[in-house]
Amino acid sequence: MNGLGIKTIPSLISTLTHVERLALSSNYLYAVPNEIFGLDSVYWLNLGHNCIQHIPPEISKMTNLVSLYLHSNLLTDLPEQMSLLTNLTQINLADCKLTKFPKVLLHMPSLEFITLSSNKIQVIPPEIGRLTNLEKLDLGQTLVKVIPTDLIHLKFLNTIKLGGTSVQVLPQELGAISLKYCVVSGVQKHPRLPGAMSRHFLEFLNVQYDLYDDTAQYIDEF
Repeated sequence: MNGLGIKTIPSLISTLTHVERLALSSNYLYAVPNEIFGLDSVYWLNLGHNCIQHIPPEISKMTNLVSLYLHSNLLTDLPEQMSLLTNLTQINLADCKLTKFPKVLLHMPSLEFITLSSNKIQVIPPEIGRLTNLEKLDLGQTLVKVIPTDLIHLKFLNTIKLGGTSVQVLPQELGAISLKYCVVSGVQKHPRLPGAMSRHFLEFLNVQYDLYDDTAQYIDEF
């Protein structure tokens, strides 16, 4: 039901109890349809590119959700009940109206992929170190200036995207984790990179328009 321009979802959808993937993106939905909360089989849900302003607590009933796409909506926060989605590994919140890192995400250790790009988030809380299964973190085009050293606890983190931010220094501790993909291009002033990062794990580094001579030195060490 992608791109149909609809404002409401037919109530008949609640009878589709065997549906596993549900795509409702690129419509004019102003609320999450109540009819979908009883679809226990859905593990992949796309509500992106709508006009949704909040996510109701009832979404916690969709306990089999693995991937949730909420990008390009009008969201300013997420309900704490989402912490009950213990199977969720991927969430996309890009291009919403977030000004703070959603607290509930810090209580969802199952998460492996978090996309928060193109929001007005300024601070990444140190509690992000709790997300020990996190593999990918996209903070591109946010207002983030500082990356917490607590990322050292994220042993599976292999991708971090900071393009278009104001981050100036990446913690030296990042050199100790298995980071393979790092994007820092387009930032206002390119961050100083941990020297150990490229020597051990890094496979892709985008530092377009780099201003630091020592960054070039690190690249030469590949």
